[in-house]
Amino acid sequence: PIKFSRRFQTKKSFCKWAKTQRKLLQKEHEKSEEIRLKDTLTGTYTLEGFREETVSIIRNNPEYEYLLWYGDIKNFKFVNTGYGLEEGDNLLKYVCQKALEMMPEDGIICRISADRMAGFCKLSGKLNDENTFEFRKEILEYNSYLIKYHYNR
Repeated sequence: PIKFSRRFQTKKSFCKWAKTQRKLLQKEHEKSEEIRLKDTLTGTYTLEGFREETVSIIRNNPEYEYLLWYGDIKNFKFVNTGYGLEEGDNLLKYVCQKALEMMPEDGIICRISADRMAGFCKLSGKLNDENTFEFRKEILEYNSYLIKYHYNR
């Protein structure tokens, strides 16, 4: 017969403890996975999460064209130095929020590091959609004073 420590008087109490520990470990794993994939400051993807999601999107929808852009907030270090880290964080959150608002519903954004970010979306329709031009124009004009955008087609 198996002998249990005083903490576990019976096999039933040990099983209950083990089940509780398993649930706690599972929650910790889910939390660490979320941190791996999502940026804690902006709520956007991390670069790793962005890569995984874009690969998945392209594999599931190979017939579409996609828009990929890269943004860098100009002189961001001066915001942090002049106004403080909290204001810098607020600016990052604001820029990510505005970029997400301008993206199509299925678009995603990631914060690569500090003030650098990227976005990816399936174009509004199949090839040669007129809305594509309007979307690009809106994004470039709206943030041209704040962010340098580069996109590949």
